[in-house]
Amino acid sequence: MIIKTIIIQCTRSSNSRNSLHSSKLSEFLLFNRSSIFLRFTAAELIRPLFPPLQSCSYHSNEENLENLEEPKSIPSLTSSVTPDAKWVNNPNNNHNNLTPITPRGSTPIGRQFESWIKSLQPGFKPEDVAHVLKQQNDPDLTYDIFRWTALQRNYRHNHQTYQIVIEAMASTQRRKKMEQLMEEIMAGACIGSVALFNTMISNYCQYRMLGSAIAVYKKMQKVPGCKPTVKTYNILFHAIVRRFGSFTVCCVHLRTVKSLYQQMNAAGVDPDLTTLNLLIKAHSMALEMDEAVRIYREMDLYGCSPDFYTYNYIIRGFCQKGYMKQALGFYGIMISKGLCPSRGVYDVLVCSLSVGGKVEEAMIALRDMTNNRLVPDFLTYKTLVEYLCRAGKGEEALEFLCGLRNKGYVLDEITYMRLVDIFKLIQ
Repeated sequence: MIIKTIIIQCTRSSNSRNSLHSSKLSEFLLFNRSSIFLRFTAAELIRPLFPPLQSCSYHSNEENLENLEEPKSIPSLTSSVTPDAKWVNNPNNNHNNLTPITPRGSTPIGRQFESWIKSLQPGFKPEDVAHVLKQQNDPDLTYDIFRWTALQRNYRHNHQTYQIVIEAMASTQRRKKMEQLMEEIMAGACIGSVALFNTMISNYCQYRMLGSAIAVYKKMQKVPGCKPTVKTYNILFHAIVRRFGSFTVCCVHLRTVKSLYQQMNAAGVDPDLTTLNLLIKAHSMALEMDEAVRIYREMDLYGCSPDFYTYNYIIRGFCQKGYMKQALGFYGIMISKGLCPSRGVYDVLVCSLSVGGKVEEAMIALRDMTNNRLVPDFLTYKTLVEYLCRAGKGEEALEFLCGLRNKGYVLDEITYMRLVDIFKLIQ
């Protein structure tokens, strides 16, 4: 017999000393054969075991105790399952092989959860669970099904199911659950795959958790059949280059880029166009233009051709370093291939040429920019006008402004008047 004694503390009403109301129940104590003392609130234990108590006349403790029937089985008393929870068969558990399912009520989501659970046949495999998870539109429902199936006997999630639920959490900005799932994988919850590890690295990099991403990369190297691929390295390169800021910071992170590229070569992984562009961008931002040009010349060895991003990075790097001859050289190559620099690169090129005293080249670059329907910013106009006046070409600068004004899409009235005021001040 599990229940030996039930002591009920109550408050008697002032009108009747012998009346007892169920709302006055505060707590009761339960003792078992092993003399282990357990304390529970009335809401946690009475409701699952007995029908609701109504107000009743009360004569003696013995009479009331005799009317209480002992339950046939008691669920786990240490669980935090709600009184209305349903119980399904689970041989993994010790309390009569039952696994609790906390219901969602009569909501459509709750009915969907129960429907999908019932659709899984006994002895289901990870492939069956993956099929169910892929069909879910609600990420919370996906997570609940994933957690419930993990409790079943002789079942263990694999890399496929983990990847599905992690992608569902990441796409809906459920960061806490996503990080918890990835920590489980790092602890050995399943044998990873290349796709799963790449997904984890990408998610960590998205939240600027580069240290965690590097930890996944190192674990990846130790798992048989899961060696890092070119996609893995590209994700890491992009995350590192994104941290570049001031010149000092660029030089610090450039060391990490070089080290990672050496590991990539040692592993026998050939870079692709994305990798080479990221390397060129890193060296250009750190103003190591000799190394950037070397990588540019080696692109043919890997079967890659320079593209829009390649020339943009190199031209910007040469302009920032003040090597305008080289910048104009790559600008000419880019134009000859039918590629057009971005607006930002045009602005940098025009300003750098103006500051460097090459105002004629700056005017040509600005005309090319406007012909390509790209609108310069005010600083670009101001810099060119200022250095044209300094070079003694004030009239030419004014004619140039008038010509731009006629093209209303590149120079509005307000900008034109501001530039004229600057022109008058300089003159």
